[in-house]
Amino acid sequence: MVGDGSSTEGNGLKEKQIKSILEIPETYKGKDVTIVGYYAFRSCTNIIRAKLADNITKFNDYSFFHDTNLESITLGKELQSIEGHTFWKCGKLKTVIARCDIMPTFFS
Repeated sequence: MVGDGSSTEGNGLKEKQIKSILEIPETYKGKDVTIVGYYAFRSCTNIIRAKLADNITKFNDYSFFHDTNLESITLGKELQSIEGHTFWKCGKLKTVIARCDIMPTFFS
């Protein structure tokens, strides 16, 4: 899982002052990344684009909450569910590229 809710720093991205493209990998420190955790990238205002690895299956609540500069996101092929408020207060989000094999379930 990327982010476990214990940090509000968005894995260090919040500290950078440049606009960034976030790529969530298939593995991190030798472990499969399959879930984007609660508040994982909360208030990371430097993220403008995000691309998920194909093996990501789930977004927990508020994964990208208040990422005010996020403009586009590319979803991986195995995404199955997106929990409520994942993109809440992402006012610039205009493009979602869904490469999913099946339509994910949305929870609110």
